[in-house]
Amino acid sequence: MVLMRLRESADTIPANSRADKAFRLDIEGLRAIAVLVVLVYHLSSDWLPGGFAGVDIFFVISGFLITSHLVSEVERQGRIRFARFYSRRIRRLIPATFVVLLATSVGVLLVVPRFAWHQFGIDIASAGAYIVNWVLAARSVDYLAEDAAASPVQHFWSLAVEEQFYLVWPILITCLVAAARRLGVPLKTAIACGASAVLITSFTYAHILVARGEVSAYFITTTRLWELAVGALAALVIGPLQTVLNDMARAVLGVLGFVAIVVSVVALDGGDWPAAPALLPTLGAAAIILSGRGTGSSGVGRLLSMRPLVWIGGVSYALYLWHWPLISLARYKWSDFALWQMLFLAALSIALAWLTGKLVENPIRFSSWFAARSSRGFILGAACAVLTVAIGLQLATVAASNALRAPNGAVPAGAGVLDSEDMAKSMGLDKWINDVDWVSPSPIEALEDVPAIYADGCQQSTSDPEPVSCAYGDLEAPNVIALIGDSKAVQWLSALDEFGRANGFRIVTYAKSACPFVEAEVLLDGDEYPSCERWNESVIEELAVLRPDVVVTSQVRGVAVDPAGTTSATTMVTGLERLWSELNERGTRVVVLGDTPQTGSNIYECVAENSDQLETCAYDRESAIAKSAFLVQKQAVQNLNGSILSVSGRSLHGTNEDITMLDLTDAVCPSEKLCPPVVGNALIYRSGSHITDTYVRTMEPFLSALLLEAGVGIENDHIGAFHGE
Repeated sequence: MVLMRLRESADTIPANSRADKAFRLDIEGLRAIAVLVVLVYHLSSDWLPGGFAGVDIFFVISGFLITSHLVSEVERQGRIRFARFYSRRIRRLIPATFVVLLATSVGVLLVVPRFAWHQFGIDIASAGAYIVNWVLAARSVDYLAEDAAASPVQHFWSLAVEEQFYLVWPILITCLVAAARRLGVPLKTAIACGASAVLITSFTYAHILVARGEVSAYFITTTRLWELAVGALAALVIGPLQTVLNDMARAVLGVLGFVAIVVSVVALDGGDWPAAPALLPTLGAAAIILSGRGTGSSGVGRLLSMRPLVWIGGVSYALYLWHWPLISLARYKWSDFALWQMLFLAALSIALAWLTGKLVENPIRFSSWFAARSSRGFILGAACAVLTVAIGLQLATVAASNALRAPNGAVPAGAGVLDSEDMAKSMGLDKWINDVDWVSPSPIEALEDVPAIYADGCQQSTSDPEPVSCAYGDLEAPNVIALIGDSKAVQWLSALDEFGRANGFRIVTYAKSACPFVEAEVLLDGDEYPSCERWNESVIEELAVLRPDVVVTSQVRGVAVDPAGTTSATTMVTGLERLWSELNERGTRVVVLGDTPQTGSNIYECVAENSDQLETCAYDRESAIAKSAFLVQKQAVQNLNGSILSVSGRSLHGTNEDITMLDLTDAVCPSEKLCPPVVGNALIYRSGSHITDTYVRTMEPFLSALLLEAGVGIENDHIGAFHGE
């Protein structure tokens, strides 16, 4: 998510030349263009696919204005007055931020389902502390956060980047000024060298992270500093540059910059951001700034100095603050916006921005009482920050109070209430959801109810093809079970860990997000997924060294890419057969854990909102199985003459003892037609169709029994063959 930057006061207009001491109307207009393209992008990204580039434009403006102000102060005063500088930034930025975050908190309480309050409360608190960009960066690489809702304050990430820049940039300039005086170097030359170093280092780092596929690169400060440094360099060279550029040259420079911005917002799609493609809007904004003078006399300058654009630029900071909370919260009432709804939200955003400037920003910003003592600004900022953080944390805390929250010390029986007879009969839905007073985990905590593999950092991201392995179970055991696959495989880790401890197996994991263990090409969100294929090849190579006794695998993906470039279940079946046969030829037994039913929605969300009507959260068993990878896995096992062992005793036995499928469906859905969301006071599902770790642990006796039935046990002669036993 993206957004914009702040409107600085007229005292930050550059003083690098006499002409530039005038108020830059064209920069106000450039602000307006940036915020408007972002507004349109958030209302309908189809209209301006590259509208997110508005944030890059604002970064350049910020770097230009703040550097101009600081350099001017050094030239006039001989130093930067830090207390005065930071106090003015606080008065300019934080009061409006506090008002919007407070209003957003109220909006969350009024229209957002309870299950999202915890996440949004944390986001509001981190936005108030100006660290939300790092929170979003962590969430962007967290596979467990795939179901996280769009935060109404996620646009604060760009403000957080700028505030962090404001914190360190005056200090760096002070150090550079000191070095320049000691070495006898011109001040601007020294500062330009420092800005160039920041630009090169940050841009290189952004390129490296983007090349690795690290999606966190979009949010973190270190990959964005180069854009602010571009603006800083523009502030340092604008004076000398304009002495050598005539009006025609400046006009051409402005037109080129404007064209670059237009191309950016119309044609770019966000790929490889914020690396090389981000140069287009960034350098375009710098070109417009360098082409203009205070009067905006160039062609583009005259366009940007039009009164409506200048007015929008004047309220751009508050418009930035208001528009995304309004849009994101409105989506809870209107899933798709009609044109009139878009116009209404845009008009409301502008109206609130104007009111905020008139009633909050300007009275505090221009207050002589606050200006008299810098300490008053710091007190104001601290009070607003503390209150905002407290409000956000309170919202997160309130979210946990749910009608189905388990009493202290309560332990759910989960699948422990089932027996083979119950599952074989497929009891009715009412048996499992009647008189449920509490569940564990609570719906609010469902996303966090996961096996240890995530905290241990043992599931590889979608971008990295290198295998990562971790060991569980009996760590000293010579016999090895390799657990391989995507998140639907590793959801069983806790049960396998217990099995390994009890039966003398070391459990070695190889996990990669959204990547099935198969000799076939798969897609990721409709695009090629080359790192998955390379990961599979590398895992197979590592297995040749590890030589596990058993490979246990599962997956969520039911189709693979065929030679014609389309996806098909047949291609997936063929790829699974090929891989499993190769493992069998090496002497490795393969145990396939049948994919759990695809619910089609987030069950925990439904339970949170319908705690007294749990039947609302049931889903159709037959269609859920059909949408999962279960039938594909079953077909591949049957083609290899393997056995299918069911937890309810409805098993199919084949002649190939080296390939077995374990069907745990009846323990996950012990009903004939509609599957319950809760069994034995245990919430069954967390993210999508993933089983909560709590419920998996209660299923351990069933899984262990099936593994032993499949011949995976210390008494079986097959086990230990690789170890000469």
